[in-house]
Amino acid sequence: AEVKARVSDLISSATYQGVADLQRAMAGRPDTHAAIKDFRGPLLSIRGSEDTIATAADHELIMKNAIEGIHFEVPNVGHLPPLENPSAVSKLIVEFLQKLIAGSC
Repeated sequence: AEVKARVSDLISSATYQGVADLQRAMAGRPDTHAAIKDFRGPLLSIRGSEDTIATAADHELIMKNAIEGIHFEVPNVGHLPPLENPSAVSKLIVEFLQKLIAGSC
């Protein structure tokens, strides 16, 4: 309920122009799978286990294309893991960065 209220507030405060611009930008996003294949560094993928927009299959394809991919799934959250469970996402990012520092990814 808290996340729903926060997202609702964000949407309510958006201008019509801002929403239209965002929709155009999202519609015009290029497919980045080729860029992921060419990327030579470690890649972090975080997905909410209940996400119906970016599906498990979507993330599997990303990981298949990544040379050095690390995937985490945050349980019991949907499409907005950083809003729905910020402490879990922060912890995963810190773990990823620690692996980078240690040279284990």
